[in-house]
Amino acid sequence: MKYRSEIDGLRAVAVIPVILFHADFDIFSGGYVGVDVFFVLSGYLISGIILHDLQRDRFSIARFYERRTRRILPALFLTLTVCSVAAWYWFLPRDMKDFSQSLAASALFLSNFLFLQESAYFDIESELKPLLHTWSLAIEEQYYILFPLFFGFLFRRLRRHLLPVTAGLILLSFGWSIWQSIDAPQRAYFQLSTRIWELLVGVAAMLILSQRKESDARPYGDMLAAVGLALVLVSVFTFDEATLFPGPFAAAPVMGTALVVIYAQPGTRTARLLSLRPLVLIGLISYSAYLFHQPMLAFLSYTSPDEPDLLSRLVIIVAVFPLAWLSWKFIETPFRTGRAMSSAAVLRIAAACIAYFAILGVVGDRRDGYLRFDLAQDDSTLLSSLERSGLSDCSDLEDCLTPPPLSEDVLLLGDSNAFHFSAPLADALARQERRLIGLTRGGCFPSDRVNRENRSKSANASCRSYYRALFDYIGSAWPKPDTVLLSASWAIYYYGSDYFADNPVQRTPHQNARVTLIDHNDTDDESRRRTIRDEITSLLRLLSRNFDHVCVVAPMPLLTNNFRGGVPTLLSGIDGVSQTDFLEETGELLAVFSPANLPLNVRVLFPHDRLCSSGACRTQNNGQYLYSDINHISDYGARSVFAEMFAGDPACLGAGDAD
Repeated sequence: MKYRSEIDGLRAVAVIPVILFHADFDIFSGGYVGVDVFFVLSGYLISGIILHDLQRDRFSIARFYERRTRRILPALFLTLTVCSVAAWYWFLPRDMKDFSQSLAASALFLSNFLFLQESAYFDIESELKPLLHTWSLAIEEQYYILFPLFFGFLFRRLRRHLLPVTAGLILLSFGWSIWQSIDAPQRAYFQLSTRIWELLVGVAAMLILSQRKESDARPYGDMLAAVGLALVLVSVFTFDEATLFPGPFAAAPVMGTALVVIYAQPGTRTARLLSLRPLVLIGLISYSAYLFHQPMLAFLSYTSPDEPDLLSRLVIIVAVFPLAWLSWKFIETPFRTGRAMSSAAVLRIAAACIAYFAILGVVGDRRDGYLRFDLAQDDSTLLSSLERSGLSDCSDLEDCLTPPPLSEDVLLLGDSNAFHFSAPLADALARQERRLIGLTRGGCFPSDRVNRENRSKSANASCRSYYRALFDYIGSAWPKPDTVLLSASWAIYYYGSDYFADNPVQRTPHQNARVTLIDHNDTDDESRRRTIRDEITSLLRLLSRNFDHVCVVAPMPLLTNNFRGGVPTLLSGIDGVSQTDFLEETGELLAVFSPANLPLNVRVLFPHDRLCSSGACRTQNNGQYLYSDINHISDYGARSVFAEMFAGDPACLGAGDAD
């Protein structure tokens, strides 16, 4: 294909917003659409190369994959290598396990499936995943496994109908994308089936150009190219995380890109603008810039005890481009244009490297991220103390209640703040021939009437549906134990990101898990908090009417830092909040759990009575961490401090002693 400098300029328009979006610059709230621009450009360029070879009867699938290998893999392997070394040094074992999975998935171009199973693309934890951005490479390479053969088949059998067939496939995939974006937004974001239309729009643009005379576009081409560029830029600055994507709104940047590709021909104002030397240079290095920016930002966030400030993020952004230029100059270009190795050798070496990274990832996953063989024994012990344990969530209420509970058993209700101490508690009850029946649901406030702000509509609906069924069971005549234990992340649900927000001791902001009642219009946050206090009280009264013994765990002190800084920071020690700060910040909520305000059969355990003394709330005991993260206790903490807490009040769990 003939080189078009404006295409490289358009690559720059795509990659800069993506980088600034991931760097958390609010003005580029829709910067993620840069990936969609890349999809269209990829579809246009690659299909053009294939068509050129097919028309000359010299297309070779082996040659095609060799070109893809030379273009994509060298810079990707460099990225995976550097990320692996950095992750080995900084990442905690559980994070190293997650990274190992993403390493193998990225090498095999399956990372979109992995990230689909994990948190959503816009979740706060996504900023700590160095290889999150490889989902788009995975989608492209999955597409190019089948597309060359399919396109070759169409060329030979339906050569005159290539454009109509492509248009039909675009409409089918676009319709599916809209449906999936409404029905399952996270699945839609990471699936090839919902993105393939974007690549096919690039194919359609190539077919239109191949069939059109240059003079056909002159009367209106400049205007349409400008409209196309405007559509892309408007998407960058007006879309945000709440935009239904990649559903109907994806049409704006995708069709905008297609208009630029088709109508920004040499001589048009749009082509001249996009052909400016700085834009062309950024476009040339855009692949390496895209590969490098996410790991650099992720490791910055991970290794910074405090949230990275504006200056730190700017330094990273500025550093991305010279590093990308070095990669383009000394890695991408030599491998892409060099002919020292045969095609077979290139493919064999690529396969060996893919196998190496995949095996490395599998080893890290199988070892649960424990790959630091250089640490002293005490440091290894401290590191391993972060492990969590507990019963699994209840996914189906009927299954969880089979066999039916006995009166001497104990029901466990709540979220992850309930099951994080459940394993040793279950062991203790088992020694008394009693069962701990876990009916927990992680991330769900125990109510059928609330929305959690940082959860999707479907996730909130799932939580409400679960608790609606649970409350039906509680009020029914179905067998129930005499005792119920309740615990949840009360403070995070109650205060959200405002919790400790104005206290300089808090180095890692809390997530915005604030909940609101769906059937109550709160005029301000004070009103919202009052309704949530009433909801907690109503829940405790409901339990007191249906169980002989109700035990509730009150809010517990949280860490000041969610282990940001990785292994070095963890080994140097992470502080808890002071006792005074905890009581001041949490006082309004703690009042809800005052025994004087609750029925007589409701007993309250206050973790801060065990964790805090002499003005400080401890985070370690005997050289081991009591916490696994900022608001969850570790298995060691569950088996020491929390086991002592339950043993100190055996009546809380009904008959017997939990010791």
